[in-house]
Amino acid sequence: MKIADVELSGSWEKTLADVSEGKQNAGTFMTMIEIFTRQVTEEILSLNRTKDFTLRLDHSKPGQKEKR
Repeated sequence: MKIADVELSGSWEKTLADVSEGKQNAGTFMTMIEIFTRQVTEEILSLNRTKDFTLRLDHSKPGQKEKR
């Protein structure tokens, strides 16, 4: 999943340093962040539409019957 990508956060840190030094345009960086946010949001929402993602409020393991 993109949101947990260590290399991505390093890239952002470098780009922010470049923005602060005037080497990169802040507007371009913000556009990149907006695109990323849309993509990750869609990725997360799509997980909810598949059988691969189940919200388990009871902290049970997959296949384990709920204790009553």
